[in-house]
Amino acid sequence: MENHVRTLARLGLGVILICPVFAILFFAHSWSWPDTAALLSVLQSTLSQSIVSAAISLVLGTIGALGLLSFAGQPRYRWFELACLLPGFLPPLLVILPVFRWGSWVGHYPFGWHGIVLVHSLMCIGLVAVAVARLIQSKLGGMIELAWVEGASRWSLIRQGLLGYLRADFLLLGFYLVTLCFSSFAVPLVMGGAQSLTIEVLIYEKIRQGGAWSEAFVLSIIQLVFLFAFSLVLRRGIVVPPRGRSQVRFLSWRLGITVPLAITFLVVVGQVAGLVTGLAQLMAARELLLALPRLIANTMLVGLGAGVVAFLLMNLVAALSPHWGLDRFLVGYSSPSPVITAFAFLLFGFYGYWGSHGAMILGLSLLSLPSLYRLFGRAAILSLGRQVQVARVAGASWSLIFRVIIFPQVRSHFLWLAGLAGFWASGDFALSSIVAESNSTLGLMAKAYMSSYQLELATALSWILLLVSGIIFAVFGGWAHVSHQESYS
Repeated sequence: MENHVRTLARLGLGVILICPVFAILFFAHSWSWPDTAALLSVLQSTLSQSIVSAAISLVLGTIGALGLLSFAGQPRYRWFELACLLPGFLPPLLVILPVFRWGSWVGHYPFGWHGIVLVHSLMCIGLVAVAVARLIQSKLGGMIELAWVEGASRWSLIRQGLLGYLRADFLLLGFYLVTLCFSSFAVPLVMGGAQSLTIEVLIYEKIRQGGAWSEAFVLSIIQLVFLFAFSLVLRRGIVVPPRGRSQVRFLSWRLGITVPLAITFLVVVGQVAGLVTGLAQLMAARELLLALPRLIANTMLVGLGAGVVAFLLMNLVAALSPHWGLDRFLVGYSSPSPVITAFAFLLFGFYGYWGSHGAMILGLSLLSLPSLYRLFGRAAILSLGRQVQVARVAGASWSLIFRVIIFPQVRSHFLWLAGLAGFWASGDFALSSIVAESNSTLGLMAKAYMSSYQLELATALSWILLLVSGIIFAVFGGWAHVSHQESYS
């Protein structure tokens, strides 16, 4: 009986994750295929910007990795890693805003294809630098030391070791970046300008302008199939724990660290520039000042709500694991388009204050679940496989195994992931802009001011957003720390 319940629960979870697509299918009263020429053009544009963004990120990120290696084994290494990861960790809004700021200084805003590539590259280069540095330390450390002693040059180490031995890992990392950029909606929505340069934006335009539900459904299926095909390649992890410094010092190049650190510097400076003026304008904007407590409260509601729902979903996955089919589904499944998800909630009747904010919470949580699972949730669950197997042999029920073995050990990990989900959800403006009836959160309001080129006010709001998001992350992080102490006390 218990096994039948678990099977039904897995099916129910799968239905919940894919139901936005079928909701669109239900409302498609007449069928029509998207214009083939337009579809091929948008598909080519989406794929080209994804590949170029991934290529730029791989090249510059690898240079940054060589610089990061020169600090391996030193106490400040972790700080350099965090600095490199910062642009990719922040919500897209907080990276796009500095790009607008720098564009205003040079007199040119990088809209269109180039703007999308620019922002995606800025967000991914630091991630690649950390990932490649860890790969080198884990897989090439001893080889590099031996080759250097035998007289190999740095270029031969890079050509035969880095680009040769790690070729498969670079391909995996490149595929991951392509899928990440291919499915992006927030960045193309702002940086794409007036053109439908990506499939996500085209889906948005099809529904918003003409209610072409059938075409939107076809486009979403094409995107899901395309991403699933990529996911078939991504079957093993990329980032591995680092080792000592002595093994990789011969391959390091200290100047390379300037690439990811310069990006972080530009992002931070772009956030700081105009802050004083923005705060002065905020104090003078009486209506905005009066609305600020409501904006903060709504942002906290969305962030905390999304974190809690993500935590519950991750625990549901853990309770239904181990299961090969569920694992393959979550590893290979790419969440439905944020556009499709947002309009599906509108079709389900999520209107009004609680409806729109409930749609934000549920929608952002569903969209983040596969990513959170692949990020660290899967590793945390699979690490308990032997304990679960022993408990089953001893006759323990699945509910007892979850309560006694699984939940106490994964709780702190899942709380950190919930904090990430809440952090990102609080800064969302893509899905939120579709389901919201007004600019009810800090992210939506900052995006509105940024789109109207009131960059100083947008900067002031972005700092408030960053503070609120940090509090949300700290709440879950503190809870995770307490849970970790309780688990091992």
